[in-house]
Amino acid sequence: MKLEDDINETITRVCDEFARAIEKYDNISGGLPPPEYFLPSHVLLGLGDVLTMTVETNYGTLWRWNEEKHGKNDQRPQDFPSGRRVDLVIFKGDHTKKDEMEFLCLVECKLGWVSQRDITKLTELLRHIDTCRYGAICTALETPQKDGWLLQCKNAAQGAGRTHVVGRIAHPLYGQPQDWQTYAEILVNPQYQP
Repeated sequence: MKLEDDINETITRVCDEFARAIEKYDNISGGLPPPEYFLPSHVLLGLGDVLTMTVETNYGTLWRWNEEKHGKNDQRPQDFPSGRRVDLVIFKGDHTKKDEMEFLCLVECKLGWVSQRDITKLTELLRHIDTCRYGAICTALETPQKDGWLLQCKNAAQGAGRTHVVGRIAHPLYGQPQDWQTYAEILVNPQYQP
């Protein structure tokens, strides 16, 4: 079975790469937490042998790829969010035939928090990108300081019908003694049309 065939395992592996990114950046910076833009690039490098991905893909490109899958070239609707980028796009299919690959998941990366605003933004984007089955918000939260908030996030996700996954804990060596629990919420796109 390919990694891309199990979305929970795929996103758990993304979380695990987040933990590695935090540890790596801590090591090379002398103890600083990484900027958010470092996280998707590190995931790309860490999982690029088993998943096809792009980073920082603008919404207009996502719309164009979506329309090509439908065999159309329609104008974007007026309510289509523009001028933004999604942090990570994970694809499914034969990586040697990029034009035949399908979207698997659009991923937003955060460090230290998850917000309803980001979930809403991703939900709105998925409403228009109907050839993508999943969206995910991936983060790393300070532990144990935010363990209570993590429990609230899990409960909110469950109440909203989103799947939550917990990855491994990052243990930076040089910074303040601060561990980071990786966590993600997976959204199923109700508009999905294969």
